[in-house]
Amino acid sequence: KKIGCELVGEASNGKEALELIERLHPQIVITDINMPGINGIDLISYIGNKEYKRDCHVIAISAFDDFNYVKWCKRLSAKTSVNN
Repeated sequence: KKIGCELVGEASNGKEALELIERLHPQIVITDINMPGINGIDLISYIGNKEYKRDCHVIAISAFDDFNYVKWCKRLSAKTSVNN
C-alpha cells in the first residue's frame, strides 16, 4: 500500500494463476518460471498473446541458474530476476 499497489490475488500453480488473471485483470503479475500445471513461461506467453492481450506487466522470478530461461522471458517482454 505504501507504493500504491494492492494484492488482488495469489495462486499456487499456473492454471490457478491464469484463472485469476482472466477474472481480476491485474496490472502487474509476478510469477515463478517453475510452477505445476502451466509453467511461468507459458503463462507469460499466454498473457502476451494478441487474442488475450492484457494491459499488464509481468515480473518473472526463478531460482534456476540457466540463463536460457531469462532469455525466453525477456523475449516475451517480462521483467526477469534470477536468484542465485
